[in-house]
Amino acid sequence: MQTVESILERDGVFTRMAKGHSMYPMIRSCRDQIIVEKLTRAPKLYEVVLYKRECGTYTLHRVIRKKGDVYIIWGDNCDYVEEIALDQILGVLVGFYRGNKYIDCRKNILYKIYSVSWRFVRPFYRLIRPLGSKIKRKLNRK
Repeated sequence: MQTVESILERDGVFTRMAKGHSMYPMIRSCRDQIIVEKLTRAPKLYEVVLYKRECGTYTLHRVIRKKGDVYIIWGDNCDYVEEIALDQILGVLVGFYRGNKYIDCRKNILYKIYSVSWRFVRPFYRLIRPLGSKIKRKLNRK
């Protein structure tokens, strides 16, 4: 079985269906296809990185700050931040497919606005999310 590391080393890119809910609402589990390029430079603020946790799991989260040699990251749908070292980061999310629509993380202006604004909206997300669920339920009943 090939590892993410070996695929990135061989091809320079790793593509798969997203799994997990930590990057919701941007990336939807089992619905959106992610494209990650091998890390060739230090990640930038607000980029989404693929990293390997010490326990061996692969995770996709957003860089929100850099503190010395440590990157402070969090998932858009998480209540906690993590600190990781540069050597844990395998790649950077360069795009994803939402259905048939490709979102280019390097060029799409709406994505860039979302990425920067999410850091400021995020503290209020837990308050807003239940309201969004109620609206969805009402719309689905009609």
